[in-house]
Amino acid sequence: MVIEYLLQQRIDVLCLQEAGSIDWKEELIPGYAQHKNHDSVILYNKNKIGNIRADLMEQYGQELDFNNDSAWIFTDKNYLIMSIHLKAKKINLEQAKSLFSTLRSIKATHPLLKIVLGMDANHFLETANLFNDDGQQMFFIKPDVRDKPTTIKKRTFMQAQYKKAGVAVSEVKDHIATTNQIVDSRIEKVNGEESTDELLPNDTHPYDHYIVRSVIKFI
Repeated sequence: MVIEYLLQQRIDVLCLQEAGSIDWKEELIPGYAQHKNHDSVILYNKNKIGNIRADLMEQYGQELDFNNDSAWIFTDKNYLIMSIHLKAKKINLEQAKSLFSTLRSIKATHPLLKIVLGMDANHFLETANLFNDDGQQMFFIKPDVRDKPTTIKKRTFMQAQYKKAGVAVSEVKDHIATTNQIVDSRIEKVNGEESTDELLPNDTHPYDHYIVRSVIKFI
């Protein structure tokens, strides 16, 4: 279903988390590529995004592996694309601060770089992360309000955290963040329809998070 979504909706970049067990490249059409690290995956249109720059991959590799569960690519068309999965709530606020601090530093060194993050942040991102030390906004995010959840779950009694069983939890914890303007965005299901605030997973969206889809302006 993921590959059908990618191709039918003409998506140029798809960032996946908790998806490393699947080898997606066998299903991709010519022109698309897969980059995988740990359990995070990036599927991308090479004609639009470019080819991987090995020099920058090596230079920044140790700095960008947040939570030991991130995938990233630098390309010869001046993109840095990242698929990121931050930890649960005890430390993800600090992880997010560290992430954006690192990216601001990389952007200062490479001012033409266009940065795009697709992330399961495990929390609603604080707006303070989007600004540099001079108060200038460097990053734009979607969702930027809490009114449309990206995940709605209810734990069963067949798991260890018994006190949480039977309670529906609705949260915004998935984001797209970028150094460029976001001109349109919505939360949707894998069939391309807008999300309907249903419990996940279900028959029309067999995953526990919805998709955050954005149109980003690069010109």
